[in-house]
Amino acid sequence: MALGSFGKPSVPAKPVAKASAQPAASASKGTAPSKPGASKPGAAPSKGTTLSSEVERNAGQCATILEESKWAIGFSWPEIQALGIYLTVARLVKGTVIFQEGSSDDTLSIITSGTISILKEVAGTPPKVLASVGAGQTLGEMSLVDGGHRSATAVAATEVTLLNLTRNSLDLMIHEKPALAAKFIFKLSRLLSQRLRMTSSNLADRM
Repeated sequence: MALGSFGKPSVPAKPVAKASAQPAASASKGTAPSKPGASKPGAAPSKGTTLSSEVERNAGQCATILEESKWAIGFSWPEIQALGIYLTVARLVKGTVIFQEGSSDDTLSIITSGTISILKEVAGTPPKVLASVGAGQTLGEMSLVDGGHRSATAVAATEVTLLNLTRNSLDLMIHEKPALAAKFIFKLSRLLSQRLRMTSSNLADRM
């Protein structure tokens, strides 16, 4: 399970409360829809709304947010500014469902502030909290690569700020700035490798 928008492509609005619409360089505003979410780990989801009712798409702002996050370590400021062109930012309130288990999506989310609970649906029982992820971590690496169904539900456990990248935007980055895209993908590969090692270690400890 991976935990876990661009050169100005237009991506259809998602039915969940996150930014994955227009490119970051656009100056237009949009309203991110909200969905029911869990107000606390292990509890049944409660209704959530967007924090500011706006999805900001300013490349400079995205770059500033990314630069201030732990995720940007290893990238120069010019590289971060270039990345900002392909990102959108979403600010969500506690309880917002970011994505639902089984939904189909191809968006990667970089968490720049707040905490997100990863829940697994179990028939006849309350959702089980598998993990909590926070600033400097990502959600949706595998979905970005293969566009597969989400293997768990992600719910904002606190107010959260996300920077989102769709597959269309990644493809555009590969075409326009291949060196930057290669560095970005390499970073994702390292994060996935670290997560796999941690998962293997946790499984070994339980045997």
